[in-house]
Amino acid sequence: MAYRSIDFEHCLRRYQGAPCHRCEMICPNKAIHDGQIDEPLCDDCGLCTAVCPMGAVRAQVVYEALFVRIEQMEEPLLVCKKTSSSGLPCLGVLTRHILWGLASRRPLRIDRSRCASCRPAVAKWLTQEVDACSEALALCGKSPIRCVSTEPHEKAAAVSRRAFFRALFQAAGHEIEAIAKSESGVMYTFLPQNLLARQAINSAEMASLLVGIEVGDACDGCRLCEKICPHQALQIVMAEEGAVLSFHAERCTSCGLCQENCPQHALKILPVFDGKNRFVLQTTEQETVPDPKENLFFLQRG
Repeated sequence: MAYRSIDFEHCLRRYQGAPCHRCEMICPNKAIHDGQIDEPLCDDCGLCTAVCPMGAVRAQVVYEALFVRIEQMEEPLLVCKKTSSSGLPCLGVLTRHILWGLASRRPLRIDRSRCASCRPAVAKWLTQEVDACSEALALCGKSPIRCVSTEPHEKAAAVSRRAFFRALFQAAGHEIEAIAKSESGVMYTFLPQNLLARQAINSAEMASLLVGIEVGDACDGCRLCEKICPHQALQIVMAEEGAVLSFHAERCTSCGLCQENCPQHALKILPVFDGKNRFVLQTTEQETVPDPKENLFFLQRG
């Protein structure tokens, strides 16, 4: 049975000049080659989903629904299916962004006590993600993520029917439509940043978990970066001081399309968000390119 597959229409590698091998590099079983997943080798750990900047990895799991339910728990607890039948298939899908989205609202617990013996690569991944998120939470005076050890159980944590459906209909996209269908064999994509997108996230609070950008004076406001960003993290607007490039750090997945395709080589991705999200451009409204199609030769698909 196929646990996961890669949707080439969403994959970053469909763009020429945008090499990406994150899923291949992180797969502990070396099950991914040239955008294809070797089904017999895949153990459904979810690490490929966690690192994909485009949400191109499909799985037979409606992650959005699972996280909605966890959000509504009185005492949120992250477990895998070896601990509870209602848990995640594997905790490897968790990222620091998902953890922040869950833990910044109320104290969060996670049971990763079985990871080291079950999937060492997942245990290593979780250590860095949980530690990074806990440090960011502590800087904001919030409770760090608490690691616990629980006994395997079948009963799901109690969630009120009203609370579940209220959160359910707030969640966006085809993941929610899939809940009603609940068809086995159907596969869905998932992007961790989507959890942040539907929450009132303060990017300044979680700055250490986000990437930033640097915009040089060479930027001429051509709008190519704005148009090619798959997650609407960049936007050029006219303000009193002129053309301004707005950066939504919580939406950025560091895919690199903006940096790699900037005609002026004026944009650079920084490893950590420095809090700067507005850049006054050395141009005027008349100088900006109104039709981005003139620049789309940079993004020919392979």
